[in-house]
Amino acid sequence: MLVDNISDTRIIITLEDDDLRAMLLDPKELIHNSRTSSAVLTEIVALTMKKLGLRPKRKCLSVESVLSDKGCIISVTIGDSPPKKRYRVKRCTDYVLGYFRNASVLIDAAQRLHTLSFPCKSMLYSADGEGYYLLIKTLHRYGSTYKYIINEYGKSVPCSDLTVVRLNEMYDCLYNGNAVSKFAP
Repeated sequence: MLVDNISDTRIIITLEDDDLRAMLLDPKELIHNSRTSSAVLTEIVALTMKKLGLRPKRKCLSVESVLSDKGCIISVTIGDSPPKKRYRVKRCTDYVLGYFRNASVLIDAAQRLHTLSFPCKSMLYSADGEGYYLLIKTLHRYGSTYKYIINEYGKSVPCSDLTVVRLNEMYDCLYNGNAVSKFAP
């Protein structure tokens, strides 16, 4: 086993055929990503770093292995661990869901909603003869206006992402995209 310390952050380990036979390793297994190959590579890298006196704390190790005509070459790169990324999801859209018992009330509400010039995407679902659900996806600042109009004609229902998934699974979607404009006068 030959160890070349190229720099403070890079080490090259060369395992010749004799080394591989002594360790009872198949060189083809070392280049595939499996549990045994990663365990063997981890052990080889740990032994090598111990021999060199390197003890990286909170460092990120990148290990690559390549077959050569003489055996296997393992490249180890020592780097700083990447900083943790934090993501904040800001919900800028609002779901407004209305329930209507019959089609005539739904059409009246849709015509009234169409007079608003707010940007929205709307879908109409049939509740298996029990009524209709009108789902409106709009910008957050317009949600209260849509809820007010829906409450005049039908019943506003609390809505979340899970509710939208359930609507798509349980009910037939009659109009997808812009259901409100379908009932425009």
